[in-house]
Formats: sequence, C-alpha cells, structure tokens
Amino acid sequence: MGATEYFAHTRQYTPITLEFYVDKNYNALKFMESWMEFIASGSHNPIDSRLPPVKQNSDAYLFRMQYPEYYKSNETKITKFDKDYNKEIEYTFRGLFPSAIASLGVSYSASNILSMAVTFQYDRYIAGK
Repeated sequence: MGATEYFAHTRQYTPITLEFYVDKNYNALKFMESWMEFIASGSHNPIDSRLPPVKQNSDAYLFRMQYPEYYKSNETKITKFDKDYNKEIEYTFRGLFPSAIASLGVSYSASNILSMAVTFQYDRYIAGK
C-alpha cells in the first residue's frame, strides 16, 4: 500500500549491434562464426581434452560452453566519428563477446555490398578516452 519507490542499484547494459562489411574472402564472417563456435565449444573443440572429439556431422553434436575468461575480449575500442570528422567519441567495452549473427541476405541481383549485423554482449563500457 502506498507509493512505489525506485532506487538505483545496478546499471543495466543493453546489447549492442554492429554492422560489418563482408569482404570477398568472407574474413569478417569467418572470424565471427569461429568466435561463436569457440564459445559454444562445438564438438570439435571439447573443453575436457580427455574426451574424444565428436565429428561435426554426427548426431551426437554437443555444446559445452567455454569459461568467460577465454572468450570475452578484455578491451575493445570503438571510435564514433561525426559525418564531417570534426568530432569523435571513443567507447571502450570490457568483457565483449558476440551473442548472435543476423542472417545474411544472399541475392544474385545487382551488385550490393554484403554486410552482416552482429549482436554483442558486454560487462560494461567506458565512454571517452
């Protein structure tokens, strides 16, 4: 009964989605896919080296998550520029890792630059240098 009060207790960080251009060798896409495969450990990269690896095409595919200390980036810096490059702001992300890659639209129509959107989770960020 009575008025509801709110208090600050912890800061909530929302996921960030960044868009990357995909080059002709698909390097950015391969890098992000490999990073996410490493996190989920896939069947070809078991955490416990005593276990025999399972073939990727097998029905016995399993997920064993890596420890965060192995897959989180300690420090990732992103610099945002104004369109005229007169001003900028730098963000430093701590504990950054990819959590999802948006599906890529494949089309054989007029030439377009292929890009991919990757959603990242992070522990915290620092705005400014």
